[in-house]
Amino acid sequence: MMKEEIQNNWIYKWMKVKVSDERILIGKFICVDDKCNIILRETTEYRPRPYDQEYDERKIGLVMVPGNHITNVCISTK
Repeated sequence: MMKEEIQNNWIYKWMKVKVSDERILIGKFICVDDKCNIILRETTEYRPRPYDQEYDERKIGLVMVPGNHITNVCISTK
């Protein structure tokens, strides 16, 4: 699939992005650039607590996730 097709199929779908510092960002996909930076809106950040298996949650809204920090990406099919 070409980049434009991917963006058109994924736009406004919920995306889960894991980054290198173990955070998880869940938000609506807006776009990706040639360096694999991803823009999400309505984003919630989940940060792992160092003392247990739980996550701290915070709403952060619009976010740009640098491509060089992304370790995993999942797109919702719903």
